[in-house]
This record gives sequence, structure tokens and C-alpha cells, in this order.
Amino acid sequence: MLGAVRNPKRLALVSGAFSIVLAMAILWFWSFPSPTNVSASLAPDDVRQIVRIVSKSRWKWVRWFVAKREFKSLRHFVLPHTYWIHGDSGATGKASVLYRGAFDSDKVFLNLFYDGTNGWQIMSTTFLQ
Repeated sequence: MLGAVRNPKRLALVSGAFSIVLAMAILWFWSFPSPTNVSASLAPDDVRQIVRIVSKSRWKWVRWFVAKREFKSLRHFVLPHTYWIHGDSGATGKASVLYRGAFDSDKVFLNLFYDGTNGWQIMSTTFLQ
């Protein structure tokens, strides 16, 4: 108890960090809606795979932006909301995903293709303003 009284800077830092983590956790669980519009031609397993691939891609971008200290660009990837997933799991095996970050009005558009053995792969990522 006396240690906390002696070091008010540490107490402020710990409580500030705790508040930020708590706010992010609330936002994380609050903003996880399912995709608004999913193409009927995609199987539920395809949709799960596409969402997983897009999530991995987002985290790869987050790590890259943090490493480059481009924190302003992280707004595209924080707490994303997927608007739609359209595609065809047939012979063409192409899909498109549109999402936006929670703190940003800009959208991110991804094109994917189905590569038989390797599953869904991302062809391109486009940032729309």
C-alpha cells in the first residue's frame, strides 16, 4: 500500500494502461458482427476460410505498420467490420471482401482466389477512400 502512495506516476501509468486495455476489450467484443451480406454461392466452410485468411492478412498488415511506426495507417485494421463477402466457389473460385475499421470511414477491398490444394489466397488489397 505504501509503495503505491510513494510512486504516483507508476499508479497513474498502471491505471491508464488498465483503462486502455479495458476499453479495447469492450470494443473488441462489442463490434464483432457477422458479415452483413454473404454471397449465396459460397459454402459456409468457404466463408469461414475467407474470414480466417482476411484476419491473418489484417494482422500481417498491423505487424508491418507497427514495425515501420506508421501508426496512422493502423486505423484501417483496428476492430474491422466486414460489409460483404461475394464470390463463387465453383470453377472460377474467386471472392471479394469489403471491410472497414471501427475508427475509420475508409474501406479496404480484398480480392481472393481459390487455389485447389492451398485453399483461398489473397490476390490484391486495395484501400478505398
